[in-house]
Amino acid sequence: SLGRWPDADGRLFPMREMSFGAANTGPLSPPLLISEVHYNPADPDDNGPLDGQAIQFVELHNPTELPLNLGSYSLDGSIEFAFSDSTTLEPGETLVVANYDPELDLAQDTLFRLVYTLQVDAKVVGPFTGELGVDTAVIRLEREPVGGEDDPESSTVLVDRVEYSNQHGWPQDLNGTGQSLNRVATDAYGDFSASWTSLLRSPGTVDFSVLAPGDVNGDGRIDVSDVDQLCAAIHDQSEDPRYDLNRDQELTRDDHRFLIEEILGTSAGDANLDGTFNSQDLVLIFTNAEYEDGVEANSSW
Repeated sequence: SLGRWPDADGRLFPMREMSFGAANTGPLSPPLLISEVHYNPADPDDNGPLDGQAIQFVELHNPTELPLNLGSYSLDGSIEFAFSDSTTLEPGETLVVANYDPELDLAQDTLFRLVYTLQVDAKVVGPFTGELGVDTAVIRLEREPVGGEDDPESSTVLVDRVEYSNQHGWPQDLNGTGQSLNRVATDAYGDFSASWTSLLRSPGTVDFSVLAPGDVNGDGRIDVSDVDQLCAAIHDQSEDPRYDLNRDQELTRDDHRFLIEEILGTSAGDANLDGTFNSQDLVLIFTNAEYEDGVEANSSW
């Protein structure tokens, strides 16, 4: 089903499970996802006829175990591109969407592959229309609906979405440096800044082995133990940069708020981290029998 994420006030997005009468279960991990965005490349030919915009790209990835035909998929928003019925991604394969046609502009295709040292068999399609803005842009990956999937707000079904910006919370080292936006995990919600990190651009390959922001204890999950460890780091005035989740060069309660609201997509009081604050959280709090027990700093999230 379609539900809002964050719950109640977010955008409609396919949910993991139906939850009529209960809190939304969180976004479904898409069968095709936006894995990398390179919106401000360095000048490829030192003030020659080309500029960085000529080698912008968006990378898509198939994280599933099945081949995926992209004939019903398209990109919309700041850029637009409709995939042909002949485009298929094998399991674990990636595809690069560029702003030139690799079948018609062979000179540009050669330059693109040289700049990024792409393998001969790397899939590149294009051209997309529009522009990936330096300050901000929105990229929507959509597909045609099948029976019973109609979205009351759109004629297509939203598969993935990212709206990046140059505001804090997003990586700040992407302007002409060779760095690009890279998704940290296949199940990281695309529209949260914490789902993205800065890595050396690598069209055609993906690396989800980087530590996801918020997973401060490195166990592969973001849960209560990470919240508690971050709180301890703030209390101890740690200088470890992994705790600076909002990337403002300081470790403060703002990082705690960023973890709760931006990464986990919830709010203070949501003790069981199910996305909403309700009576179940109060039951959990009182069951732990630490509320107003007079013992200082013995309680967790």
